[in-house]
Amino acid sequence: MKERAILVTVHFDGLSRDGFDVDHAAKELAELSASADLLVVKNLSFKQRVPNAPLLIGKGKAGEVWDLVKSLKADVVVFDADLSGTQQR
Repeated sequence: MKERAILVTVHFDGLSRDGFDVDHAAKELAELSASADLLVVKNLSFKQRVPNAPLLIGKGKAGEVWDLVKSLKADVVVFDADLSGTQQR
């Protein structure tokens, strides 16, 4: 049985990523997840000024993702960014 995944694409206004297109990045993340045999149950895109050090996406957005994990019975959350050990927990 496939793992159920929530995908999170984040664009930070305060960080320059040449040619970054949120929609393109979200589509690429979905394709990579499908190739990893994940069942995508939700695809989220967020815009923020800068990364939040402890959570990457901020407390409110992290709570929103957690609520979705519970309601959609997701097994994994996949981000389009590298997460620190603290952020992964």
